[in-house]
Amino acid sequence: MASGLHKVKNLENYGKDREERLFGVTLELCLTWVNRVLFLKLLEAQLVDYHNGNRDYRFLDIQTIQDFDELFTLFHQVLAKLPEERRANIKAKYARVPYLNSSLFEISELEAETVTIESLKDTIPLSLNSTTVLKEIRNQRGELPTLEYIFKFLDAYDFASEGAEGITENNRSLINASVLGKVFEKINGYKDGSIYTPGFITMYMCRQAIRLAVVQKFKDTYGWNISEFDDIKNYLADRRSKTDILEFNQIMNSLHLCDPAVGSGHFLVSSLNEIIAIKCELGILADANGERFRDVEITIENDELTVFDTERNEFFKYRIQDGKPTNKEAQRLQKTLFHEKQTLIENCLFGVDVNPNSVKICRLRLWIELLKNAYYKESTNFAELETLPNIDINIKQGNSLVSRFALDEDLSAVLSKVEYTIEDYQNFVLGYKETRDREKKREFEKKIKQIKDDFRVELNHFSPERKQLAKLKNELFEKQSKQFLFGEDEDKKLRRLKRIEELKFDVDYQKQKIKEIEENVIYKNAFE
Repeated sequence: MASGLHKVKNLENYGKDREERLFGVTLELCLTWVNRVLFLKLLEAQLVDYHNGNRDYRFLDIQTIQDFDELFTLFHQVLAKLPEERRANIKAKYARVPYLNSSLFEISELEAETVTIESLKDTIPLSLNSTTVLKEIRNQRGELPTLEYIFKFLDAYDFASEGAEGITENNRSLINASVLGKVFEKINGYKDGSIYTPGFITMYMCRQAIRLAVVQKFKDTYGWNISEFDDIKNYLADRRSKTDILEFNQIMNSLHLCDPAVGSGHFLVSSLNEIIAIKCELGILADANGERFRDVEITIENDELTVFDTERNEFFKYRIQDGKPTNKEAQRLQKTLFHEKQTLIENCLFGVDVNPNSVKICRLRLWIELLKNAYYKESTNFAELETLPNIDINIKQGNSLVSRFALDEDLSAVLSKVEYTIEDYQNFVLGYKETRDREKKREFEKKIKQIKDDFRVELNHFSPERKQLAKLKNELFEKQSKQFLFGEDEDKKLRRLKRIEELKFDVDYQKQKIKEIEENVIYKNAFE
């Protein structure tokens, strides 16, 4: 891969020298591949769990995936393709692996510029850590081939259960709301100020901030005399029609939360769970038709969403029996939770981080939250899982602390010079989120990028520095080209010539200032 670094765009972002850049590129590639494997491990656990422990739904083990070539096939020839587009031999081998429409399995720009995972050597072993969970293997062999090590390590954990992380014999889950945050902190270290925020803190922050925002939303919308969250319940008590329920949900869905230093996405995941718990507490959690769920309690335990079925007096579990869900209500609830999360992630939650690796992990966490409530579609006779929306567009890489322009800048002149309108841009973003067609998705991406590039170019023309430069140039032109019908007073002429020299100096100074600002590395990732 070292020889391929010359193809990497903006290589300077990965480090100051060749060694740093090589490490940075390698780290980002490894994160991309690990994210895919973690996502697939959770998918596998979900499938096995949905089908009552049927291990025929397992596909992520060394017997099935024997080398990195086969892992590449799984990523890009199975997960990235619709079942009808898969080759016959692949379709037979991975018949139970669903298509999910996740851009996680599209070859990334960095992979296209360097290497993809099948280029890795299968024979290179990894030494087992002294504190590894695979103690028996370590005592016997001390090392394992890389891919076998990864699969055996992941198999040591129970991905199907909720709760705190732990190994299989304790029946606890690896992928909960905090684990990826801890992984993120270890990977990024403290170099970029990346510090993991514990779950009890994000839970408290979200509970306090979001409930205050909800009170204000209802107060502003209806003019209610309320000051506390519990006051809302009294006003909602007499309004239980489907129309009312859908209207109240629209108000909740109009909340917007942005984390300007999103890190691993812990705050966004906590916010997602809190909003759903609030809807349940207010009695407005309902399906797409406005029909409420009366026998369900949703709470947050250990920073995880917990769903309890009060009618059956047990925790809710989505199960497939004899080719269909165990009951219609289970299907309705699972489907509703999926689309609730989808709506909130697409429309309410936004994040920015200067670290591209943080952005990748945050996107992964949001996909995982959706995957937890993936459901089999009625339209396919419960044969196919609902595909995932393209939620990655809401999480951006950029430096949210730096901008060349004021937030209240008048952009009407800029917008008049861009080919598409803001409404066009919003429609393209909506199309990107909703499409399940890869070609259409690329077309939306292309148009969105074009609008941003055009906007950025035009915006530069309207920076405060360029406005000042234009003002100076206009005055200079006026002074230099001024005509005098009856001649010019000598004293006035001297003052004019002096002013011309001053303006020339100011113009040159302003040009240099603009050059320094636009070439300044601090503005390279400015989040305009």
